[in-house]
Amino acid sequence: MFHIGDRVRYIGETSLHNCEGTVVCAGFNDVGVRFDKHVGGGNLYGRCESSHGVWCLSHNLMLVEPPLFSPAPEADFLSVITD
Repeated sequence: MFHIGDRVRYIGETSLHNCEGTVVCAGFNDVGVRFDKHVGGGNLYGRCESSHGVWCLSHNLMLVEPPLFSPAPEADFLSVITD
């Protein structure tokens, strides 16, 4: 499971392949990623700038470096239930 703040790389078979970004909203299967470059997505309900945010299935992502901090597990849960 991914956590808010994790750096990830998209490894699925789409135009996003190898794009990197930061997790801004984490659920059980769906992960909101703010990609570093313009990818034509949305803004994840205001969590990032327009055309950088995409909801991804967790199996299409891999962790690329450890996060700067480890949030409490309930932080991810709260993000999911308040959307």
